[in-house]
Amino acid sequence: MQQKRSKKQLYSTLLVICGIFLAQGVLAQEIDYGDDPIIDSDMDGLTDHGEEQLFHTDPMLPDTDNDGFFDGVEVIMGTDPLISVYDEVIEDTMSDEAPFAWYISRITGLIAYALLWVVLLFGFSFRTPFLKKFVAPAYKLDLHIYLAVLTFVFVLTHAFVLLFDRFAQMSLADILIPFYVSTSFIDPVGLAIGIIAFYIFIIIIATSLLRKHLPYGLWRGLHFFHVLLYILVVWHALQLGTDIAAGWSRTVFLLSVGIMAILYPIGLYYTIRDIMVLRRKKAASKAVNVQNK
Repeated sequence: MQQKRSKKQLYSTLLVICGIFLAQGVLAQEIDYGDDPIIDSDMDGLTDHGEEQLFHTDPMLPDTDNDGFFDGVEVIMGTDPLISVYDEVIEDTMSDEAPFAWYISRITGLIAYALLWVVLLFGFSFRTPFLKKFVAPAYKLDLHIYLAVLTFVFVLTHAFVLLFDRFAQMSLADILIPFYVSTSFIDPVGLAIGIIAFYIFIIIIATSLLRKHLPYGLWRGLHFFHVLLYILVVWHALQLGTDIAAGWSRTVFLLSVGIMAILYPIGLYYTIRDIMVLRRKKAASKAVNVQNK
């Protein structure tokens, strides 16, 4: 941090040297010096009288707002030497009429969560008896796969549209590397959780599409990562989700999490039960084959 501030001070000094004569010439026409000498005590490019009469900055401090830019530099740049440059940038960005990328990211994030919830519901319905009454058995497998891929498309949009958001100021590395975070406007932990969930989702979808070419045990083991996936998605949403921070949207979100918390152990019970039954049948079949030989 100190090194960055030193660099800013160096750049500020160079700008002051370049613009000092211009600044002095302009100020000399607008400021009443009387018989006093023209002095710049803090060497920020603004005269003491100019700081006192025009800009109301401290003539003894070269950087009144302590943002790393000399007062004279901010005057030349057209920014307020009494307000941090970073605060001005945020204010200007937030005053934009339509932060389009941010709205798209929020909407696609909500849609992706809703679709993921339905995908998990369909997944549980494969082996959970009472869920079969609500999901048509003839179509649920195809729909399960289709919705999973569709969810992934919305997740991609949710993440990569932030590259075009002026306020977030995110880079490709911010989106793809956990805890990289070059921007100070987003919680690094919440963002990292979302990135990890994104990679787990890729593994689940890829192995599901390649299911016929993989050993059943490997596919089934990797597919169980959907438990971790959902936990991380909920965590990510609670950390960064502005739309579920309060009100009815938060109530609906927590209700969906509560329902899934009930369905998960039930679905896992039936899944493990069916796996054990299948193993017993295979073991019994092998025993019969050995006896026949």
